[in-house]
Amino acid sequence: MRNLWTIVSVVALANLLAIGAVVGWLAASGRLDRERLQELRQILADTPQDRQQRFEAQAEEARQREAEAQALRDRVQSLTTSPMTAEELIALQQEASMAADQRMTRAMRELDDLRGLLARERAETDRLGAAIEMQRAAFEARIAERDRLVGQEQFRMAVESLQGLRAPAARNVLRAMWDGQTPPPRGDLDGKSVVVEYLRAMDDRQRNKVLAEFEKDEPALAAVLLERLRTDGVSPEVADAAAGAGQPQTP
Repeated sequence: MRNLWTIVSVVALANLLAIGAVVGWLAASGRLDRERLQELRQILADTPQDRQQRFEAQAEEARQREAEAQALRDRVQSLTTSPMTAEELIALQQEASMAADQRMTRAMRELDDLRGLLARERAETDRLGAAIEMQRAAFEARIAERDRLVGQEQFRMAVESLQGLRAPAARNVLRAMWDGQTPPPRGDLDGKSVVVEYLRAMDDRQRNKVLAEFEKDEPALAAVLLERLRTDGVSPEVADAAAGAGQPQTP
C-alpha cells in the first residue's frame, strides 16, 4: 500500500511539474497570451447546450435582419414602381428616421458594452499586476530572510548539532519543526522553510541519510523536501508551486 501511495504521489507531482512546464513554454514561446487564455476560459465555461443556444440565437438574429432587409427592399421596389403621395413620402421619411435612431441606439449600446469590457480588462490587469508585484516582493523578502538566517553563527552551530545526531534522531527533530511544534523564527521564513535550509546546509552524506529516514515512513514528504531543495530560491512561481503541492500531503 505504501509503494502504491509512493507511485501515485510521484506521478501526481510529475504531472503537476509537466503541466507547469508546458504552460511556461507556451507563454514563453508566445503561443499563450491573455487573449487566448480568455478565449480558452470562455470555451471551457460554455456547455454544449449553452453553445448551441448561442448559435441558435445568432442564427435567429441573422434571420430577423434578413427579413427586415427584404421588407425594406420590397418597400423600395413598391415605391419606385408606383406613384408616391405626400403621405407616403412622410411615412417613408419617418421610417428612415426611426431606423436611423434604432441603429444609433444600438451602436451607442454596443459602445457602452465595449467601454465596460475595457474597464473590466484594465481592472483585471491592474489586479494581476499588483498580485505579481506582491508575490515578487514576498519572494525577495523570503530570500533576504533566508540569507540572513544562513549567515548567523547560531544557524551554523545548529547545523553542526544536527549533523552530529544519528539520522533517525535528526529526522525526528526536523519533522517536529515541519509540523510547527517549535516556535517559528522571526521574519518571513516559516518552520518548513527553515527545515529546508537545514537540509541544504548539511553535507551530502548526512542529508541523504536524513532524507532516507523520511522516505521510510513518509515518501510523499520526502519528495516534497527534495523538490523544495531544488526549487526554493529559484523563482516565486516555482517556489510557491512546490510549497502548495506539499501542504495538502502532509498531516
